[in-house]
Amino acid sequence: MPQATNFDEWLRAYSPTWQYRRQRSGFNVISRHIDGTNPSDFWTVSENVAVVTWFGEVFPSITYNPDFDRHIQPFRQTLLDTIQTTNP
Repeated sequence: MPQATNFDEWLRAYSPTWQYRRQRSGFNVISRHIDGTNPSDFWTVSENVAVVTWFGEVFPSITYNPDFDRHIQPFRQTLLDTIQTTNP
């Protein structure tokens, strides 16, 4: 089993993970589910236990921030213009 040389490497590569599947909460009227358990056909979710439980504030989730988006829009537009001119 490989060993981490420092805490940062352990946190990113070797810390324990949780893996689980999300389940549907139900079906709509057209495609009813009459018997059996709810299907679990969604992708497997893998979460870093240390980040989720202890260091959640250090790694914030991505949220929509209108002020930040307005601030970076000129940079985004410059990038798109550069891509369009290099790939006609």
